[in-house]
Amino acid sequence: MKDLIRSKIIEYVKNYPNEKGIKNIWREPIVRFADANGSYITSLKAIVSPDHKLPGDFMENPNIVISYFIPFTEELAALNLNVEGNMAAQEWADAYNLTNTMISDISQYIADMLNEMGYRAVPPTGVVFDKVVILSNWSQRHIAYAAGLG
Repeated sequence: MKDLIRSKIIEYVKNYPNEKGIKNIWREPIVRFADANGSYITSLKAIVSPDHKLPGDFMENPNIVISYFIPFTEELAALNLNVEGNMAAQEWADAYNLTNTMISDISQYIADMLNEMGYRAVPPTGVVFDKVVILSNWSQRHIAYAAGLG
């Protein structure tokens, strides 16, 4: 099942530019899985914030959390090397926003696929980013760490 999910995410990213009529700005995604009830994930309210959501906040009795990283092309990533100050290159910022939209689409696509196969799956919903404290109530980075993505 993990291989199927991994291949579907990779295929989705590969086909996304053609379907949207845009330039390809991504390399192949890296997909990993974490135990939804593992000690690191269940500690996220203490590690990140008391408001941080846990997998059980999205569905009853979760088992696995899917985490994936979608790297930009090397050319796009290198654009930030030529920007002065602490700002990102405009192309990189645009790609970041587009990628976040694609991630939402992928998450729903994978959840729909799994549900159609008789499994239970939901994407994270109600995720809020607090611009004052610069903190989200669902940290993709912490989930990625739990899944072994670094």
